[in-house]
Amino acid sequence: THYAGLLVEDLVRDAGLPSDLVQVVIGAGGTGEALVRGGPDKVFFTGGSETGRRILAAAADSLTPVVLELGGKDPAVVLADADLERAARGIVWAGLLNAGQSCISVERVFVVEEVYDLFLRELLTQVHKVKTGTTPGTDMGPMTMETQLAWVEHQIAEAVERGGTIVMGGARADPASNVLQPTVLTELDPDSSVLNEETFGPVLPVVRVKDVEEAVTRANDVSLALSGSVWTRNRDRGIAVARRLRAGAVSVNDVIVHFAVPGLPFGGVGESGFGRSHGPEGLGEMTRTRSILVDRFGLAREPWWYPYDKKTQRMMTGTLLMRVQGGL
Repeated sequence: THYAGLLVEDLVRDAGLPSDLVQVVIGAGGTGEALVRGGPDKVFFTGGSETGRRILAAAADSLTPVVLELGGKDPAVVLADADLERAARGIVWAGLLNAGQSCISVERVFVVEEVYDLFLRELLTQVHKVKTGTTPGTDMGPMTMETQLAWVEHQIAEAVERGGTIVMGGARADPASNVLQPTVLTELDPDSSVLNEETFGPVLPVVRVKDVEEAVTRANDVSLALSGSVWTRNRDRGIAVARRLRAGAVSVNDVIVHFAVPGLPFGGVGESGFGRSHGPEGLGEMTRTRSILVDRFGLAREPWWYPYDKKTQRMMTGTLLMRVQGGL
């Protein structure tokens, strides 16, 4: 990941931008704290919720404004009238992209019981097609850090201890490898961490729900609220359900791609952070509004300046009445 950061400097240089416009600093938590406490005009942080809290606390000392783009526990809601093949393909791609290491990857799948069995069968078919490994030509590679992989394995083990079922995957491709097999979990305890805390790995928990009402309730019952998706052939119904999901962005019959639309603001709610990037809102985050008012008429004095008299009072009263009531 350090090399990826350093590539930003190369891109800026190759684009012909001024050499001191972008500076990349590589380091751990101490480096980040020094940057936050160093008096920048603004801090824009992308990362985990706990680190986000520490950054917000450090920035409070100098009242430095902060935008926090934090983790997600992004739900996919599959309705009874969904195109199940498209839904399964999209959800598998979004759940396993970059080995699940994306803040807007699908981390929970809620399927209405009418189509639950059919959808699960289609999902497993699509997961089975995903080629994993470390050689060229694979679809899904290894996880970046051993510590993150250990956390994902902990969530899987805890889910099984609570009565969950591993339908597919659940283990490393090789004991010495950071490649975790794409994992599908069912029959999960609602209190399992895999349904409530960010996983950030190639795991798809599939949950049977009675109807769309239960799906929306379960989807919203997590403090992390970054993005989500709704799958249905009825576009109007999809939009209606999307409006009810607690999230910074929701896609209907698609997933993740909203991040690639520059005009759409991107950001989260609750423990997924606050503030926005992209779109007019994102540009606004990177500016300071300055209001300038210039006198237009050049009078000797404004009517509301001292001294006050009855004429001033009548004028002010009439002006207020005209603004409030539309007439004198």
